[in-house]
Amino acid sequence: PSASRILTIMRISLLATLIPVTASLTIASAQPKQLPAIASLCVATFEDISGFAAALQRPRAEQAWEAKLAGRSAIDGHFLLVATAGDDVSGCCEVGLLPPPPLADAPLDGRVPPDEPYIANVAVAAAARRQGVGRALIDEAERRVCEAGYARLFVKVDRSNFEARRLYDRAGFKIAFVRTKRAEMKFGLPSSKQAQELFLLKSLG
Repeated sequence: PSASRILTIMRISLLATLIPVTASLTIASAQPKQLPAIASLCVATFEDISGFAAALQRPRAEQAWEAKLAGRSAIDGHFLLVATAGDDVSGCCEVGLLPPPPLADAPLDGRVPPDEPYIANVAVAAAARRQGVGRALIDEAERRVCEAGYARLFVKVDRSNFEARRLYDRAGFKIAFVRTKRAEMKFGLPSSKQAQELFLLKSLG
């Protein structure tokens, strides 16, 4: 082949390597048949299960997660998103309504502020990480929250969870409130190290 033909093939090959996996990603409301796979992903992401009893603990944890996901999905204002590539579950996230943190714009007359949307349990399969799946889930959650008429979106994250904080920072979330969590118990005594929980906020529209 000619030199120009080889150069064209090289350009096409390079372009193909630059197209993100998210180009073939589908994000939609989770269907009941997808709950077992989503529960398995949540257990792998959020549960610390290891050791000789893992084979017994993991199925129980997955059943518990599946029940919780199904129960929350039936609540008004709550939805569960799933990212799929073909038949494989690549990621998931939940959005639900919770009380906002005590911000400066809270009512001063004793009225209880209405619940507002929060993102929670953003999980991405190990094989699909660093390919834009988490960001795509957040973007779709924002779009649906806007459609529902809300002007802002919250997420809670531990201060020490730097990977999650980086994801939300790039998505435009800012720290709105910091809460010191109750000290964890170790050997029957409270730990001297107190964790902090960050409430992140993004204004929409």
